[in-house]
Amino acid sequence: MLDESSGDTLEFQRSLTHDAQDVRLGQDTFAIVRGGGAVHYGGLTRFTLGDGVLALDFDTEAAAVLELPPHLELALDEEAARTVADHLPRIVPRSP
Repeated sequence: MLDESSGDTLEFQRSLTHDAQDVRLGQDTFAIVRGGGAVHYGGLTRFTLGDGVLALDFDTEAAAVLELPPHLELALDEEAARTVADHLPRIVPRSP
């Protein structure tokens, strides 16, 4: 996701395979990447998407590493909302 006004980005990534080292380092899950620099594995505790708003809840460590508030709401246009709805649940385990 790109914030056009600031140029900041937020990406959710998941590897197709994990090796023993990934497991040992706790990197056998999704990664959150902010602005091409800060990276945190896991840490998204909940997400919801509705009415063009993506709400993200981060655990304390993820929020600190990514320099984001624990609760973040992002307004999405229709195309971005469809993309998020299609892909985010496959990358991040769905919140209850």
